[in-house]
Amino acid sequence: MSRILHYSSLYHLVLRSVVILNLLLVCIWFLSSGKPARAQDGRDPGPPVRTTTTVITKSLSIHRDVAADTTLLAPLSPRFTHLTIDDGLTNNDITALLQDRQGFLWVGTRDGLNRYDGYTVITYRHEPGNPYSLPRNEVRTLFEDRDGTLWIATNDGGVTRYDPRLETFETLRHEADNPQSLGGNLIFS
Repeated sequence: MSRILHYSSLYHLVLRSVVILNLLLVCIWFLSSGKPARAQDGRDPGPPVRTTTTVITKSLSIHRDVAADTTLLAPLSPRFTHLTIDDGLTNNDITALLQDRQGFLWVGTRDGLNRYDGYTVITYRHEPGNPYSLPRNEVRTLFEDRDGTLWIATNDGGVTRYDPRLETFETLRHEADNPQSLGGNLIFS
């Protein structure tokens, strides 16, 4: 089935305006001697700025080819690894990807969470009746915090914390009668 996309001149006008605005902001910043603005009392009015000299040496790419095979490009390597449901993934539609500090590759899909160690895939799915499993199978976002805790957002399932020692999940959800709970269960990032 083919789909016709309509691009109006308004789209191009908005796109040009955004580019021009960005160039203007860069020029203003350089004209102000390249220093951030200060409040009247000399304090920085914005949040603290953190700088780093660390060079990121890891990169990971995902490519989905015409045959719907998922290809992962290993960091700093010309080696390609094809992972599909035939290799143990829960689904070929990858929705989130994270390499944790231990080197595991976490792959979120539309049908579960997968942990890949370079050789084998371990899968995690929602298990009805088990409060320590994923709350939903469609993974939206993966995040590792500074303590190494893996956080998972699923489609309308709230936010889930993974405990690697027990291999269990603890889910935080919206509770209508608890104002300290999440504002909603639909998390995108």
